[in-house]
Amino acid sequence: MAEPFANAAQLVAEAYGAEPMTDAMAAIARPDVDAVVIGTPTDTHVGLMMRAVELGNLTTPIGRFGGVLSSLGTHIAG
Repeated sequence: MAEPFANAAQLVAEAYGAEPMTDAMAAIARPDVDAVVIGTPTDTHVGLMMRAVELGNLTTPIGRFGGVLSSLGTHIAG
């Protein structure tokens, strides 16, 4: 999971059993990433989405799909 603020990245990553990262592009490029949920300012969506698509990852911005994040959390939790 990527979050530009290291402390926040650590907290969220711990909650979901993920590795905290502060570089979104590096997180998207990881070989163990299959899907990307983009919850960033609108002006950053295109670059992040394009990189994810180039790498073959499923992407979705959460602005229009507010339930995606909670659904994802439910699936991760099992």
